Amino acid sequence: MKLKTVVFMIMFTACLISCGERKAPPYEVGTVKIISGDMEYEPLSNFLHLNGFMEDGKTRINGSGQRYDLEYVLDNTKLIEYSDDFEIVVEGKDQSHVRYLVYDADGNMIEFTAESGLPDGDGEFIICVNLYWSNGQEGEYSAWINMAYWFKVVK
Repeated sequence: MKLKTVVFMIMFTACLISCGERKAPPYEVGTVKIISGDMEYEPLSNFLHLNGFMEDGKTRINGSGQRYDLEYVLDNTKLIEYSDDFEIVVEGKDQSHVRYLVYDADGNMIEFTAESGLPDGDGEFIICVNLYWSNGQEGEYSAWINMAYWFKVVK
């Protein structure tokens, strides 16, 4: 068995074990944060799905989480005060399909976009940054994970 295969199996196994504990997988290759008022805010991380393809080209490791409901998000995120320097920062390599879902305080989705930001007007908003991280490989050794990162912002 090749070293790459062994490393992926260890990482995916660790993820599957940690998923039941509402922890982010240990091998994310980047970070998501909000900067507002010269402060940096970490998100509530939410594992959604992972997939890895090995030597024979068949899916060898596959796991799913579940998207947090908005009540859980509201109860487990700090409120971020919006300021003029507000920015959602996605750092790291090999991320793709970045999408921003914005909900109002009642849990209604009001925006789904590939651009970050908040709608016009004041209020409390929940932002979900949904994206895929990958190992940057193509073909038989490719692997990816789908994550959601949650924030609560008042404007």
